[in-house]
Amino acid sequence: MKIKNFVLYQICFLFFLIFSCFLSGCSSETTEGEFIYSHTIFSPYVYLVKHTGNDAIITVPAFVGNYKVWGVKSGAFKDLPNVTEITFLSDNPLSFSRNAFDNCPNLINVNTKWTKPFKGAFKDCSNIRIQ
Repeated sequence: MKIKNFVLYQICFLFFLIFSCFLSGCSSETTEGEFIYSHTIFSPYVYLVKHTGNDAIITVPAFVGNYKVWGVKSGAFKDLPNVTEITFLSDNPLSFSRNAFDNCPNLINVNTKWTKPFKGAFKDCSNIRIQ
């Protein structure tokens, strides 16, 4: 009887963990080069959370490990006055969150094959051109 209760307890605990992950997103952050990415468990995609470099021209890769870059989170390119051009190598439709490119006054070109820009993604970027 004790073994049966123990096994039942373990199964319930496992279901609780899995259910909690679905509710909370169970995401983790990974740093690769000058980028911080967020990956949600059970997802084949990552989202760009932050660029940490000072380069004027930035190239965002299509993959991080085996995961496709799928979008840019809010504030990922915030307060980067040196940035003039960003190129996304992804063939996937990218999602740009609100304020993803906040206060990048010298940003002129954003090169991407597919975009689904969210209204307000380019706050205080007065010279922007999406190509």
